[in-house]
Amino acid sequence: MNPGVEPPRQNIETHSLIDLEHYLNSRKLFLYLSASVFVVGGVLVGTREIAPQTSAPDFFSFRSLLRTTHVAVTAPCFVAPLPAIDDAEALAFENASAAASAVDVQNLTPGTARALARFQHAVELKGGAVKITSAYRPAAYQQHLQQVWDKWMHELRDNNEPGCETLKAQVGDEFARHRLLETQRPVPFSDHTRGVGFDAAVTLPTPARARRRSVSLDALARLCSLRRPDVHHDPVHFRFVGLTRRHVG
Repeated sequence: MNPGVEPPRQNIETHSLIDLEHYLNSRKLFLYLSASVFVVGGVLVGTREIAPQTSAPDFFSFRSLLRTTHVAVTAPCFVAPLPAIDDAEALAFENASAAASAVDVQNLTPGTARALARFQHAVELKGGAVKITSAYRPAAYQQHLQQVWDKWMHELRDNNEPGCETLKAQVGDEFARHRLLETQRPVPFSDHTRGVGFDAAVTLPTPARARRRSVSLDALARLCSLRRPDVHHDPVHFRFVGLTRRHVG
């Protein structure tokens, strides 16, 4: 290399500052690093604009310069975000859920709607209350709930990578807002999408407060042509199973 002639730019990636020093020293290169990137242990640690040099560098001051200009950079999150909702009806449900108003009882089947009304009346007669938390859902929205469940349970719940903190918080908030259960994975087509199921938080008075013999929740549901198909994993879910001979008017 001719003295005074600017050498070509060198793209240098090293695993330690000592390696960088040996690399430069062995070749006695002039430095011209513009916004050079240094990698230590596979992690991006810093960049620095260094003016052209006309003589061999002082490696001790060069090492000190790098040490004083390191900038810690968090590794990226390799978990993909949730897919965007592109179905208009599902998007309307999602927007409504953010306002806690995504409960559609209008699209339940007529038989299910009547059974629900009878059930609410029966619980009220016992001094209790029924709060509907979910009813009809379009299939595209049900698919979105499944995606939220899968993303949280399989990719983010136990993910402690710093780069995934923001995504983990977002999906965790959505998991909670939709009242999803870790024990119950939403399925693409369900009682909700067919309009024959709903979720409800039901409170009944204790026998002492009611001053009468207690009645079980499932007994009341059966009188109204309803069943809880999976009490252990999904205790809030009720399914319409058709008319029975006895019902509460």
